[in-house]
Amino acid sequence: MSSGLQLKTILKNLCFGDEAKYLEIMDFLKERDIINEEDTSLESAIVNINDNITELIPRYNKQYLELRMVGRGGFGDVFVSQYYLDKKIYAVKKIPIYEEELDFIQNYLSEILILSRLEHKNIVRYYTSWIEAYSSPQISSSSMDGSLRDLHQDLLPIEYSKFRDISVTPTSNSSTDSSPVIHLYLQMELCKPFSLSSCIYTLNLSDTIKVIKEIVQGVKYLHSKHIVHRDIKPKNILFSLETNTIKLADFGLSCLEDSQSRISSSQGTYLYLDPHGESDSKTVDIYSIGVVITELLCKFKTRMERIETLKKLKRFIVPEYLDDYIKEVITKCIHPNIDERYDILELEEIIDKINL
Repeated sequence: MSSGLQLKTILKNLCFGDEAKYLEIMDFLKERDIINEEDTSLESAIVNINDNITELIPRYNKQYLELRMVGRGGFGDVFVSQYYLDKKIYAVKKIPIYEEELDFIQNYLSEILILSRLEHKNIVRYYTSWIEAYSSPQISSSSMDGSLRDLHQDLLPIEYSKFRDISVTPTSNSSTDSSPVIHLYLQMELCKPFSLSSCIYTLNLSDTIKVIKEIVQGVKYLHSKHIVHRDIKPKNILFSLETNTIKLADFGLSCLEDSQSRISSSQGTYLYLDPHGESDSKTVDIYSIGVVITELLCKFKTRMERIETLKKLKRFIVPEYLDDYIKEVITKCIHPNIDERYDILELEEIIDKINL
């Protein structure tokens, strides 16, 4: 059975009695080539999902060797996985979708639609994606015996060999009472096993300015494609394995400009969330960049100092001890009147003049 037919079968059963919902989801998937126009015979078929899911061996289990989990978030877990065919190692994001969430499958597919449009040195590279029936998880590296764990360790890039224990945070959309009915998979470029948030206070001034300029270049590219990231923060800023270049990651909250996305404007990380702009406006990214610039240049001594300083930005209070030029840059990024803010081209020009 093809993966497209598997998915149609699952959706047909889950939407039984609600043909309108089924057709809406199918039209959405076909328009975006996530499912083929083939296998039309399914329209008259009703298949017992419980009898068939156990017979399906997911493509992920057949084609990838899962090495370890490297991150968790509200929109799925990320694993380091080796693709058997080319022997290369990738980051694979697994997004579980539960039965009650099928009405909003468009939201979960938005990350694919965004990433598939992008190709830039400061954006995490997207390779492919697919969707398939849920299966029980593979054995995690933490539960392997020593010899198998060592084998997996040998397969990892050198950058990862230093990080045997990587802390993760809970996935907010996981359910303890039910299992997902399908998983959405995204195969992406593997970056270094840490984000800007974990090394932000070790950067010297020269590296800090370089990081700011590369963040701006990545956002400039997104905005040229009319894409709003909506979750720019140090945790979503990674580093290339090969070049140490900054890579913007995690497009789970991204949308097209003025798209009136169904995702709530309140979603995101509070300290970086624009309290003034529209959630589908490019200005929200400019605000977040202003917060990141503040965090990069202040070098806070304590966690509480960081939180209090970044919270004050929402009240338009910029740290007084910063250089006057930098204060002006931050002020123009976070201004409560969004018409007074830079656009990304203006910000690029200003940032290029920084010489501290």
